[in-house]
Amino acid sequence: MKKTPLILIIVVLLCVNVAQCLLMIRSNRALKKSENAVMQSNQAYFTAQQTTESLWNGFVKLDDVAIREELRNVGYLQEVLSESGMVVFIPPFVCGACVDEQCDVLKEALDAGEANFPIRFLTPQFKAKDLKAIFALYPSVKVQTYDYDLLRNQAFRDLNEVLFFASTEDGVRHTMLSVKGSPELTNDYVTFLKK
Repeated sequence: MKKTPLILIIVVLLCVNVAQCLLMIRSNRALKKSENAVMQSNQAYFTAQQTTESLWNGFVKLDDVAIREELRNVGYLQEVLSESGMVVFIPPFVCGACVDEQCDVLKEALDAGEANFPIRFLTPQFKAKDLKAIFALYPSVKVQTYDYDLLRNQAFRDLNEVLFFASTEDGVRHTMLSVKGSPELTNDYVTFLKK
């Protein structure tokens, strides 16, 4: 009879211990979820920081002087600077989806009357046919090809973004690189040039 209260106490303590273990496992899962959320947030932050740095480095390497020099190398400097408007430089090895996204944005701007200025595409020969087909209905759009073997600045060859700039009487101005997945930036750029 004396063993029954002792067994009862042991069973109660065992139940309490199991309950505490289950609570610890539950809180451990919640902690793991929080850690995963923090890791994802950190990863997103570092990815954004890397993108910002690469864009900044691109802007530093692709200043107005470098753009003028490469236009001279491919034989379009005088022609581009003789007509004010927007120039869309398609690098040789840019992602096709990036080009498609930018073309969609520009077509929408042209259809809405937002881009009421000349737009000149400078593209390698192998991308020209598609661009000409896309913009065939827009008389303000010119598609011209260049020989990418004439590009001397490695930054232009290695670009993974579409390069935009304005040609004005004063030269090359308002350089911008596209950002994949952010077509609103191109819309803002077109609006800026319109003003």
